[in-house]
Formats: sequence, structure tokens, C-alpha cells
Amino acid sequence: SAAGQEIMRYRNWYVEKLNAVSRQVHGHISMSRENLQVEYRPSVKEDMLTELRAARETDLRRATTSVGVHRDDLALLIDGHEARLFGSQGQQRTAALSLRLSELTVMKNESGEWPVLMLDDVMSELDPVRRRQLVTYLTGVQTLITCTDESDLNAQEKYVPWRVYTDAAGKAQVMACVHEEREQRLRELDDSFLDT
Repeated sequence: SAAGQEIMRYRNWYVEKLNAVSRQVHGHISMSRENLQVEYRPSVKEDMLTELRAARETDLRRATTSVGVHRDDLALLIDGHEARLFGSQGQQRTAALSLRLSELTVMKNESGEWPVLMLDDVMSELDPVRRRQLVTYLTGVQTLITCTDESDLNAQEKYVPWRVYTDAAGKAQVMACVHEEREQRLRELDDSFLDT
């Protein structure tokens, strides 16, 4: 139970750091339209050993442990409401991204270096304004982003697009676009809809 109490103390400390940063990150991505709060919800309310003893008989009968740090949870609240219950798909995705980017910032603050960020198909559930805000937030962070529409990255000046294609033998190939090809693609992009 002492180890569990220590884990709970550390988690609480970490979530406080995440909460402070996530408010700023989420504010940036949502253009200050929403407030995000991250809450740590430990399963143990008072004393872990007392609660473990109280649940022992039931836990033995069910062959499970109903009390402990493995039952802890995080809640993401948007404007005071749980995102998982009341948020739209885009709001939930933005809250999850804000949490991930907050972790990135906390790691940077602790280590002094930005970690490499990998985001897989994050643009598909965000509206155009949030897409642009996300990309501008990532300035200065080495990031690998997969997306199906290169125009999602148009707000980012320094990026290297890679094309994934199937060759004549049916094998997937990856190729970096050359500078001239990238410049041509940028000229052809029509992102005027983002200004509305």
C-alpha cells in the first residue's frame, strides 16, 4: 500500500503540471473558445490499506482487485463538462491532442529537450481552424504527421512531404518530395477556405 500511495502522489503532481500546460495548449488550438481542465481521479478515497482490507472478501470471491492505483482515472473537462460524455468528436479529439501536447511540454520542461512528436491522422476529426491552430502550435517541435491531405500542413512553412505509393510490383514505397515538387504543390494548394 505504501508503493500505491507513492504512485498516487506522483500522479497527482504530474497531472497538476499537465493541467496547467493543457489549459494554454487547448486555449491556443480552440482559439480561446473552450477551457480544458485535467483532473486526476484516484480510486482510493482515504487510506489504501484500509480500503484493500475492506474489499478483500469481495475481491477474493470475484478474483479481482477492486481497489488500487490500477483503478485510477483521468478526466478531461471542457468548460466544466466531461469531454467523453458531452463533447463533440472534434472537441474530444482536441482535448486528447491538448493532453498529448501538454505531455510533450512537460517532458521538455523536465529534460530541457523537445521529444520527437508523432501524430497519426490527427487532422481528420478537426475543423479547418483547429487544424491550422494545431500546425502553428507545432512550430519548433520535430513532428512526424500522417494525413491524407497535404493542404492540412500548408500553415507550416518548414515541412518535408513524403509520398507513400505502391510500385509496379505491388510493394509500398516511401519517397521524399523534392524541393521543386513541394513548391509546385504549395502553389497549387487552395486554402482560402481557412480564412472564413
